[in-house]
Amino acid sequence: MSRKGALHQDLEARLRDDIAAGACPVGLALPTEHELAERHGVSRSTVRRALASLRAAGLVEPRKGHGTFVIADRPRPGFVQTLSDFGELLQYPEGTRRAHPTRRRWWSSAPRGRSGCGSRPSGASAPTGSPLPR
Repeated sequence: MSRKGALHQDLEARLRDDIAAGACPVGLALPTEHELAERHGVSRSTVRRALASLRAAGLVEPRKGHGTFVIADRPRPGFVQTLSDFGELLQYPEGTRRAHPTRRRWWSSAPRGRSGCGSRPSGASAPTGSPLPR
């Protein structure tokens, strides 16, 4: 992994690329945190931070006791409402409720952790030593 940015950002970028390229198709369970940490030579907390960013982007969803699944191949667009002044914000009633989108559930019969999903590029070796102090 490159050392240009933070390790979790590098891992997040790698996983985003894998998802976008189809190496981690929608419905596939990602490798476990432990497996991802081992493959990329990072700590599990680094993996957790990368997965949290992917979850915030709407790409993956953790399922307690089942793992983390890919739920989309590209980030969901954010909603932006532009306002010209504070008065426009006050036009919305106090009782306005939040809309919660229905969660899509994807289950896969594909085996966990396909070789292309979250793996190192061919020819890349695991770094030696600990990349982060423990």
